[in-house]
Amino acid sequence: MENLYDETIEKLISEKSFSELNLKEKEKVLQLYTSLEYDEIHKYLIAIKLNGIKEKDRLSLSSKNKKELQDYFKEKNKPEQRIFLNFQINPFNVKRTAVLAASLGILFFIIYGKVINQSNDYPLSEEEFNKYTTFNTQEIPKYNSDDETTDYLMKMQF
Repeated sequence: MENLYDETIEKLISEKSFSELNLKEKEKVLQLYTSLEYDEIHKYLIAIKLNGIKEKDRLSLSSKNKKELQDYFKEKNKPEQRIFLNFQINPFNVKRTAVLAASLGILFFIIYGKVINQSNDYPLSEEEFNKYTTFNTQEIPKYNSDDETTDYLMKMQF
């Protein structure tokens, strides 16, 4: 059996009742439905469309209510400020935050001071410093090569 249903029938059902159809349209529709079935489908489709329009109107908000809801949502979902990872700053607890920051600063300087004092416990004398930082260039053996490019590069002065 060939497929008799197409978009034109769907369009007809949504726009016209069976009595409003012309002869050619009625012939096409009667291949699929009786006149009663067609009218029932037409009524249901119209009812669904009207119900959707009524529902949309029922769910729509006035501009005042919409603005109030948006303001409430923004206030409720206001992002909190974060300093470090999950530590949150509450604007009403600024004193607690300041005390915490000052404590961390003091702790940092105490630890930093101990590290500096430990590194100065064994200072090097000038002789020891020179021993570890200077070297005699005449102790370095000369580079001998048969390669002209290497000889040229070794003789370059920077």
